[in-house]
Amino acid sequence: MSWAPVLHRNNTQEVTVEWVRANHPSDQFQLLDCREQPEWNAGHIEGAIFCPLSQWHSVGKAVSKEKPIVVYCRSGMRSARATNDLLAKGYQVASMAGGISAYE
Repeated sequence: MSWAPVLHRNNTQEVTVEWVRANHPSDQFQLLDCREQPEWNAGHIEGAIFCPLSQWHSVGKAVSKEKPIVVYCRSGMRSARATNDLLAKGYQVASMAGGISAYE
């Protein structure tokens, strides 16, 4: 994957929080928040696309296959699951290691 320096941990592709901070906002990738509505309402990274795992059936409407995706949640567990699902569907994607907890 050439769009980002990807790490492979726990069978998931990840990018570091530092890389996301240094490169967001960017027209080079999409930032996807997969947390639930109350978490999003409590705070999110500006410019992120909201698609909670409970609504995952609509993820194809929220993001494009034309641009890589960085997925985040609170700590990285849900985003790892979302990343693996998107990889299986043919997206270029990585989870943000540590989630929004590490970002803040």
